[in-house]
Amino acid sequence: MDGKGRAIDNIFIERFWRNIKYEKIYLEPSDNGLDLYCKIKEYMT
Repeated sequence: MDGKGRAIDNIFIERFWRNIKYEKIYLEPSDNGLDLYCKIKEYMT
């Protein structure tokens, strides 16, 4: 983490959220927020 604004600093978090979106949110759409919360919680554990 050399300096402010470096593109590679965020790569792990960006990849993590991209994976959640493509594997859980887009493939298994939710009807409500509680369902979405449970799916993300399940993915993270």
